[in-house]
Amino acid sequence: MALRHRNTRTSVRTKAVVSRLRVSVNVKSGQVLCSSIADSDGVCKLAKSTINNPVIGVAEKNANQGNLVTAFQSGVCDVSLASPATTSDVGKSVYLSSVDGLATIVPPTESGNSVIHIGYVMTEGNPAFILLDMFHVVHIN
Repeated sequence: MALRHRNTRTSVRTKAVVSRLRVSVNVKSGQVLCSSIADSDGVCKLAKSTINNPVIGVAEKNANQGNLVTAFQSGVCDVSLASPATTSDVGKSVYLSSVDGLATIVPPTESGNSVIHIGYVMTEGNPAFILLDMFHVVHIN
């Protein structure tokens, strides 16, 4: 008797780890999120490199304050960038920007910022398809 596998969708987006999180602010699709356990009205908010909160995902869709949002935590998804990615940016690393919820191809260098790797550029544009690979690199003193 042969083993039978369930059919799975082949979309790249379905190969991602996702979570449903309550947001403490309004978020838009493609914005980078961080934890905000201290906030009484949510568990995540928009991430930026000038605060020391861990990045926890990228919003799949728009969500209003207090509602749930689906957040990609791995895989490939659209990510909003501070500046559009060009064809020469494909394959480059993407980092958390100092602007709320946005990513950038140029890592922050100013004192007081954290360099947080978001992933790698897969397509040009804004938002751009990003292969997620999130980790904290360094805090700049």
